[in-house]
Amino acid sequence: MLSNKDHSSPAGFAFRASRFALSSLALFLLNSSAFAAPATTLPPVVERALETMERSDQEGYAYRMSKTEAASTEVAIFDPAKPEGQTWRLLQKDGKTPTAKEMEEFRKERAEREKKRVEQKKESKSKGKGDKELREMIAPESVQLISETAERATYRFKMRADDEDAKKFADAVRGTLVIAKAAPHVESLDLASTGEIKPMTGVKIAEFHLALTFLPPDAYGQALPASVHSVVRGRAMLVKKLDQDATITFSDYARRASPVTPAR
Repeated sequence: MLSNKDHSSPAGFAFRASRFALSSLALFLLNSSAFAAPATTLPPVVERALETMERSDQEGYAYRMSKTEAASTEVAIFDPAKPEGQTWRLLQKDGKTPTAKEMEEFRKERAEREKKRVEQKKESKSKGKGDKELREMIAPESVQLISETAERATYRFKMRADDEDAKKFADAVRGTLVIAKAAPHVESLDLASTGEIKPMTGVKIAEFHLALTFLPPDAYGQALPASVHSVVRGRAMLVKKLDQDATITFSDYARRASPVTPAR
């Protein structure tokens, strides 16, 4: 569910990244109360792929993040082996070496995000919940195979929703899911509007697009995020212009031993 959480699994991590661009609009349109309980079973290869994503966890990995939004760019690295509050470091901002002030502002913002993420993950674990954000977006009965090769299968689907406002949004969005059959995992998930969307009074969305891609499972069986591209164009309350277009890529993953991991 696209609730305001900060997961460390690949699905949660990718959606967290997409919120840089989607901002509060996505939080309203795709809130957690909008999804119904699963209605039927999924095709076996889709089920196995989603299980892979739900078992995968970005926790304990260092990586590079590059973000482009409008005329702004950022390149940063994350290393969980660094001391608490120092795990993020800004390398470039708008193609230049960042100033000391920019680096410190970035570090503080990310440190606060990291603190919330750790707290939310503990809460999720205490309730015995895994990360099912990808699964909970899909209406199982709508999944249809549209093409298949020896390497991958591509499915069309509708978003799952039972709230009226969310249904208006979901009905106007087409989902595409690509499953890699080797070590079944989600290779990509794409949501794209098929026309103008009016999910509620005063909100008009001319274009919505969210595309997620994932890497094949690594030696540890983790299928980690590769990229997020998100676009929202429209108006809110007939005054506020919504014009966001962001691309975030992730690379240079390296397994780390986090200092917060308890000794065994």
